Amino acid sequence: MGLFSEISKSLSDLKNNMDEAKDKLYLVQKEAEKVQKIGQEIQTKIDEFKFSIEGNLAVINEISKKYIILEKSNKEKTPRK
Repeated sequence: MGLFSEISKSLSDLKNNMDEAKDKLYLVQKEAEKVQKIGQEIQTKIDEFKFSIEGNLAVINEISKKYIILEKSNKEKTPRK
């Protein structure tokens, strides 16, 4: 194989490798777009969940406060030995 043939083959291989790299980069970019969209959808669901439990948390906190007050009151009423 002559020098020109080797250079020609090397350049051809380089072009093929560059084309393959471009194709794979394109696929990676498309997948990255999908991942970003999924991430945004997950964040939306998290925000919706936070909003939906806020009312319940308020009720739980009120019940907890009443329970703590009741416990303190019961301890104060209980005679010590």
